[in-house]
Amino acid sequence: MRRLALVGGSSAGIGKAIAEGLLGRGVDVILTASGAPRLKAVQAGLRKRFPKRKVADIACDSSDAESVSDLVRAVLTGPSPDILVLNTGGPKAGTFDDIAPEDWDAEYQQQFKTSLMLMKAFLPAMRRRRWGRIVSVSSTV
Repeated sequence: MRRLALVGGSSAGIGKAIAEGLLGRGVDVILTASGAPRLKAVQAGLRKRFPKRKVADIACDSSDAESVSDLVRAVLTGPSPDILVLNTGGPKAGTFDDIAPEDWDAEYQQQFKTSLMLMKAFLPAMRRRRWGRIVSVSSTV
């Protein structure tokens, strides 16, 4: 049975490595990250390396609820993911005094609310299929 994974933050770093690992194990992937040009470049490279796998990309700014809603709508036009990798960039670096209230709001959206929105959207299909995996990658910064 073919599996499909949605991998957050997959234009670089851990997210990209997770996408590569899943593709290498026969899983199709939907790449998502905020930087559309970089995401397209990663998608093109992965399609060349894994020509038998489906590799889609959808740009999404996980610190913006509307962008996350757009991602969900776009993904739900096709099959729902079997694997959800919740991976976003870490919080803005700085001391407690350096971080403005709007930065806290953006981090809450990016680190917590986005995960909730994605799980709420895709968990029901996993339950119906009686199979699914959700992996959350977080930062200690």
